[in-house]
Amino acid sequence: MLGGQAANTWVLQQILTVPGLAEIANIIAIAPYFDCDSIGNSTNAAYYALGTVDDILSRCEDTLPTLDPIIQPHQQLAANYSLNFSCYEAGTSISEDQTI
Repeated sequence: MLGGQAANTWVLQQILTVPGLAEIANIIAIAPYFDCDSIGNSTNAAYYALGTVDDILSRCEDTLPTLDPIIQPHQQLAANYSLNFSCYEAGTSISEDQTI
């Protein structure tokens, strides 16, 4: 696995220029810190604490397109090297204890 910085693809592009590295790697992964549009801040956490699981999932789904400009360049880079692509790690707002 090659971990990259979600903010730009430059670091991974440089790493992948190391001869032979792309042949032994199997995946590029980034942490885009998806937080469902600040769902875990004190105001939103209180509001969504009263909602249903469907409410929370709907809010998250509605904000997914905001990740496209971050994710798509990394997906393309992975495809250029015939590597898989993945995201890991939620954003702080979605994983902090007040949201859970």
